[in-house]
Amino acid sequence: MARAKKGPDRHVIAQGLVETREAGFDRPVFRRPGFGVLSAHIRARRERRGPTCETLALMLGLSTQVFRRYEVAFSKMHVRHPLVF
Repeated sequence: MARAKKGPDRHVIAQGLVETREAGFDRPVFRRPGFGVLSAHIRARRERRGPTCETLALMLGLSTQVFRRYEVAFSKMHVRHPLVF
């Protein structure tokens, strides 16, 4: 009887993750498809409009480090929608 495959490959497949390469990492990073799309859009729009990371982070009430992690898709952004009555 064959044993079920163990290790990260089984988890990657079960979660539907895809392998990506990131600058500064020597190993692959596994994320859900489309993870970096919003981040790329935010960065492109910020660069077109001109504010610095620091300015935009301050306007959003975030630290510069947290904003940069969102912008390069290092951290996943969680957005909450306010309830409107």
